[in-house]
This record gives sequence, structure tokens and C-alpha cells, in this order.
Amino acid sequence: MLCAFAATFIAAPGSAQEVTPIHVGRNVQVSAALGDAPHYETLLAADPSDHRRFMACSMYEIKQPSASDYGTIVYLSTDGGATWRPTLKVTADAWGSGDPACAFGGDGDAYFAELEEAKGPDGHFHGHTVVYASRDGGVTWGKPFDGRQSDREYITVDTTGGRFNGRVYINAAMSTPSLENDPRLANEITNNVGVLVSTDRGQSFHLEALLSPLPDHYTFADGNAVVMPDGTYVVLYPDLPNEYATPPAPGEIHFDLKVISSSDGGYSFTKAVTIASYMTGPFGIVSLPPALAVDASNGPFRNRLYAAWTQLSDGRSQIFLAHSSNKGKTWSAPVVVSDRVEGRPNWGPDENEPVVAVNRQGVVGVSWMDRRNSLHDLGYYERFTASFDGGETFVPSVRVATSPAAFYRGSNVGLDASSSGGGSIESYLRGKPLQATIGYNPRFAFIGGDTEGLVADSTGMFHALWVDNRTGIPQVWTAPIMVNGRAVLNGSPELAHERNVTNDVTLELANARFDRSDAEVSIDAYLVNTSKKPILGPVQARLMTLTSQMGIPRLISRSANGQEERGAIVDFTPSLHDGRLAPNARSNAVHLVFHLDGLRPNDKSAATYMNSLQDFVTFTTRIFAH
Repeated sequence: MLCAFAATFIAAPGSAQEVTPIHVGRNVQVSAALGDAPHYETLLAADPSDHRRFMACSMYEIKQPSASDYGTIVYLSTDGGATWRPTLKVTADAWGSGDPACAFGGDGDAYFAELEEAKGPDGHFHGHTVVYASRDGGVTWGKPFDGRQSDREYITVDTTGGRFNGRVYINAAMSTPSLENDPRLANEITNNVGVLVSTDRGQSFHLEALLSPLPDHYTFADGNAVVMPDGTYVVLYPDLPNEYATPPAPGEIHFDLKVISSSDGGYSFTKAVTIASYMTGPFGIVSLPPALAVDASNGPFRNRLYAAWTQLSDGRSQIFLAHSSNKGKTWSAPVVVSDRVEGRPNWGPDENEPVVAVNRQGVVGVSWMDRRNSLHDLGYYERFTASFDGGETFVPSVRVATSPAAFYRGSNVGLDASSSGGGSIESYLRGKPLQATIGYNPRFAFIGGDTEGLVADSTGMFHALWVDNRTGIPQVWTAPIMVNGRAVLNGSPELAHERNVTNDVTLELANARFDRSDAEVSIDAYLVNTSKKPILGPVQARLMTLTSQMGIPRLISRSANGQEERGAIVDFTPSLHDGRLAPNARSNAVHLVFHLDGLRPNDKSAATYMNSLQDFVTFTTRIFAH
């Protein structure tokens, strides 16, 4: 498979001959063994010591009359993702089994966790976190460990070879009785950041940490956790204001995205650090959990953390990312990961469910569900993009899925059916009118579940995992993704050894024009040395962001590396006097031309259109020189 991919790549990232550094392999149906059962909410794990071995875990819907609506299942591949087989199926009473999580350890260890509601000795139903361990790489599974209640758990295993090697962590939102002095919350529970720790390869979880969020806050739809190369354990989670204190707007939820970490194997944790505060939604169209990854390569960004999430921006949900180079103590300003696409007058297109991973070459990969091709903002294609400069810019994304998730298509449409009320075992529904509803599953159908998968195997190949309904039934799919190139400082081999002189210069702009017939914006740019020392050539400007309120901008002139969007390099060297820019000197003009794809008509309010007219093109840049 590697050889078949390699032949398609000739140019290095950023070269003028390059079309894309990303190549997607064949789509494979992971869940074919249960092809008649709808699947939702899936995660993917790669064996760190065997690039041929993967685990995919998922929920599946039980169609026959049963007290259980869902089961969970583990699929195993031992041939690099080409074929898959189920090795563990779990069902349970009442609400069944849900929120699957899976991970590999070392020495053939594999782990699977799922959540159950089961009737206890007191006759009431109680939540359980159930953990299974395998000693043969996920082929067979031992007796499970039954732990405390949690919500959307993740498994992380320390495989660093260090002091805590082999330690198994589970992070989740874990409930405790509320301590709020508010009669309205007397019977409520507060979700904390919970961590369970095992030092005996998943046989028991003897260490438990429950970390409370801010007063009047709670955590929900947690993110995953990672282990850094030195053994530091880092947990990503959202902190939400209590609904009684700050009622959210319909369909919108406010998040403070935070991280905590432990350097002693889970015995103690740092104070929470806020990465970003933002709004996300709409719920049902956009899933809430964020994603975390760490660079464990030997590249220039080793130990860098990456957090990705969905955020409402410019009237739609977009994928954002921030990074930290000091174990989460401070974070960069967020950048938009997903492509700049044409917005719609009333909504969308929304992007959903980001997952982030880093390969052995230090390349950052991000995948997500993308709705740009969906007329009603419900269908989606899986897409992927990559960053070669430590998460500061991303190349144009590519479509991973060869077929979309789409709805109300075909002559024989598979639907879901549910009932509520009457003698329901769910107390809040019991006694209400007994009602049956037939249609698409309102919880999972339009987002495929709250999670999907993206991993990098030990060779550096990325693998994406998602749910779509191309067969007429939601099924789990995967595809290998090869990214040509490796991470490099300043995003380009030509700039890797240059000095950032941005704070020593400024830009002067003149002769700005817009040619409506060609949808082109042109400008003359001059570089001015505001420092007290000469700047020696070559001098090059790298566009870090490129946006417009009037369309989708592309740099169509003077790109030295063939790129037209963020990451494009403009060479100012020919504009210098004798190859240098003296103090207080100004270069000659460099003529830049930007094309606006999808030029927008005036279909906005006066105030909104006025703002658009003030922003034909906006870009940020960094200047590099000797």
C-alpha cells in the first residue's frame, strides 16, 4: 500500500509543481459484518508497534424489540485497514451500551471501554464504566472491570517507555451530587472532570480524581487526553456555565475550552488553563466534543500540543485549532483550519466533529465532516487537511469520503422508530402520552455520533474513520491518507533557517484597485525597514492568513512557492536596493493581485454590506530575512 501511494508524489510541499501533498487511499467499509445495523459514534486506535494493526469501536443500533436500544462493538484489522472483523460485541439491559472507546498499549495490550445502565440491588438503574482488556492485540478479551458512572469516556495509555509506561488512564465527565446552595438544583448532579487510573494493565482502576469546574459551571462532551513524550498526562475538556445562570441562545452553547495535566501519573493535576472561549452549535447539526493531539516526533515541533474544536464564526460552524509549546501553560491564538468557503444568506455551511493527529514526520492532520456540498446543511463528506508548520497554516483540504452522507434519497429509505411516555423506564418520560415516532434518528443521524477517528500509524500514514449512509444505512468507513513531506520551521525549507524580522519592518500600501470584470483586487506593497540595522536579502513574506468579506481570495501573482492561499510566499528580494534594505529605507513596489472567487452580490443589510465593502482582502504576514 505504501509503494502504491509513493508513486503519486514527486514535488515537495510548497513547490510550484505540486498539486496537493495529500493522497487518499481506498474507502473501506469497516462495519460490513453488521451491514444491516446502523452504526454511530466511533473511535479509531493504531498499534504503536505494528502499523498493520488497528481497532475501530462503534455503537450499533439493535433493530429487534429489546429493552436495549444500542450495543457497542470492536472491529479489528491486522492488514493495515484493508479488512476488518468484529472481535467483541456488548449489549446490556435498559439503555444498552454506548460511548465506546478503544486504545492500544504495549506488549500486545488492547483496551475497550463502554458505558452501561444496569439495575442494581436497590432495584434502580445505575451507570457503569465497563473496561475490557486484551493481551493478544484485540483478538480476544478478558473479564471486564466495572467502574463508576461517567459520560463520553476516552482511554489513553502511556507507551513512552518512561516512569509511568503501561499506565492506563480513562478521562470522562463524572457525576457527583451538586454542592450548589440552590433549591432548584437540590436533586441535580454536577459533572466534574473525572480521571481513573490503572497500574495493572486495566485489571483495576484504583486511583480516582474528580476535579470540579468553576462554581455554577459543569463539564459536558469532554475531549480526549494524551500522554506527552516525557509521560505528562494532559486532559482536554469544556467548561460550561450552568443553564440556570446563563441560558444559552436556541441551538447555541457557550464553552470555555480548558486543559489540565499531571506529571506524577494522575496523583495530582495542575490548575486549569483556558485555551479559548467561544460559542458552538447548532446542536444536532454540530457535535460538541473537542480533540487533542501531541507531537511525539523528533521534528522541530516535538512536544507541541494541538487542540481542535468547532466554533460559530461568520454565521456558520468552522474548525479552529490552537497550539501550545510549553505543556499547555499558554496557547497560541486560534486559527481557522477548514477552507474558506462561500457562506449562505441564512445559515452554514457548517463543519463538524474535528479530530487531530500528528505523524512521525511532525505533520499535523485534521479531519472533519464538511457540509459545503449539502443544500440543506445536513449531509456531509469527510475531509482532511494538513499543516507543515506546527499548526499555523493548513494546505487546502481534500475529500476523504468518496460518497456523502445524504438524507431522503433512494426509493427504499431506511428509517428509525422510537416510542416514549406511558410506562417508560425513564422517569422523566413516565406517565406522559404514549407516543411513537418514525423517521431519522434525531440524536445521531445528522452527525454520525459525537466522535469519529483519526490516527497516524508508526510509518507516518494517517487513517481516518467516520460514519456515512452511502449503503442506505449508517456504516463505519475508513481510508488511509498519505501526506508527502515533513514538518519544517516557518513552513518552508527555504525559510527554515531565516530570521523572523517582522517586528523590524512595516508595509506601506498604494494604488489599491478592484477590477469588477475580473473580480481582482490589486495593490502595490512596499517594505520599510523601521529598525536601526540593515536587513540583508533574501527577504520574503509569508502569508499567514488571507480572508475577505466579498468572496474567497487567492493570490494569483508573485507567489514564490506556487501557493495561492495562506502559506503563500512573496519574494521581496528583487525590490531591494543592492540586495539590502537600509534603516528607514523603503523597497521598490511589489505588485500583488488577488482574485475573489464567488464574488458576493449585495444581498445583505446595509450595515453588514458596509462592513463587507471595508474588507475586500485582509491578510497577515511574517517577514523573513538573513
